[in-house]
Amino acid sequence: MVKFRTPADAGKETPFLDAHAADGEVEATPVASSPVVAGRAGRLRYRVFGRVLPSALYAYLGVLVGVNLKRSILASRDHGAVYVIGHPVRLGLYLLFCTIPIALFLTRPVPRARDGTLVARGAAFAGTVILIGAGAVRGGAGQVIVTPPSWFADGAALLLALFTALEVYTLLRLRTSFSIIPEARRLVTDGPYAVVRNPLYAAEIAAAVAWAASEPRLLLVAAVPLFVALQLLRIRFEERLLRRAFPHAYRDYFARTPRLVPFLW
Repeated sequence: MVKFRTPADAGKETPFLDAHAADGEVEATPVASSPVVAGRAGRLRYRVFGRVLPSALYAYLGVLVGVNLKRSILASRDHGAVYVIGHPVRLGLYLLFCTIPIALFLTRPVPRARDGTLVARGAAFAGTVILIGAGAVRGGAGQVIVTPPSWFADGAALLLALFTALEVYTLLRLRTSFSIIPEARRLVTDGPYAVVRNPLYAAEIAAAVAWAASEPRLLLVAAVPLFVALQLLRIRFEERLLRRAFPHAYRDYFARTPRLVPFLW
């Protein structure tokens, strides 16, 4: 989940001039760049890998979440408001989180530059699949380690709903700057990005921990540390690209804004 874009060929870096800020967003101005999408083959490759495939992935995950949402609505008839918010409402929010990117992938402009290295791409896709796949495929996270008290599970589910809402809100702030692999289009510095530099990752990590607490299944609990490590790795690649794409604007933004935890780090 990225908050920027920039143009560069798969293995090249693109120099940039100063960035220009407006309404919390900073556009990068390339000094000289060769387009990310060049020629008929390049345009076709971008349509397939930059639009169709990610849209199809999120559409498939959205279908899985929709099925779980229907089951959750039926199961909530004999439960109170806490259960409803922590389960069907939260799944409804998660369905938005899976379907909104489809429109973004299909309408976003070509990135000005990207980090096309294998490790950056691998971390991005692995981190995305682990989180969204785990949230979509309910019951597939292994045997329950311990059954928590109902009040604890419901409280964790409420926190999960809260963090999922924050994910959706942050995604809407990013709009067409959202991507899976590190890409740079503009630097968003307002809204949740005025609090921390990586609010979407912060919300995703918090949601993963809350989900594991509400349903402490063996594979899910074991996957959370790997998921966190992948997200931290993605942050490293994305911030490196941002520093190159927005050398002056990002330096100031970096100096005044924590990375992941408000007021701390």
